[in-house]
Amino acid sequence: MNRKSNSLFLLLFLFCLCLYNVTGQEENREIGIYISDVIIPEGIVYRKAADDINNQAINYLIELVNGYKIYNNPPNMIMIGPRMWISLKKREEINGSPTIPVSYLMPWNGEIIEFEGAVVRSQERTRPVIGLFRNLFNLENIKIRKLNNNELKYYWAICSWDLEEPLFVIEGDNIGKYIFDFNNNEIFFIEDISDIE
Repeated sequence: MNRKSNSLFLLLFLFCLCLYNVTGQEENREIGIYISDVIIPEGIVYRKAADDINNQAINYLIELVNGYKIYNNPPNMIMIGPRMWISLKKREEINGSPTIPVSYLMPWNGEIIEFEGAVVRSQERTRPVIGLFRNLFNLENIKIRKLNNNELKYYWAICSWDLEEPLFVIEGDNIGKYIFDFNNNEIFFIEDISDIE
């Protein structure tokens, strides 16, 4: 190739690269990913995952936020935490859809308090749940991060299993904060923790 051909090729390559960047920016909002080491409160069993497993979960959440293929291929089952269930069960998309009731038991002031949650099974029934998040996250830029100390304490108090990564929070100024816990590269638990500092 001569010098003129090389210049033309370079110009065409740069044009394609710029076009790719512009179209990518139109589809994606700013997504901040803040992954620092987790400080595990005493008494909580917490298993860390390898970076590649956590990165797969982050990519899954980015696809959820951007409304891509997660909606078309939702998880087969999602457990819904008690705070999330309070608002979800009132939603027209969810109300009337068969769910399995779940009781979350939480120690509080020397007593055990029972909270209502739900399990949604089958892709047909989990799709509306994922759709609600896809629409909610469509409103603004968001941040993906690991849980802080108080969030870990709350989650540990309501769940009946050991905490295991991938386990993330998605938050935004106007949408609140939500726990997304994963199992086998799919979301299996969602909870609203907007009022937990």
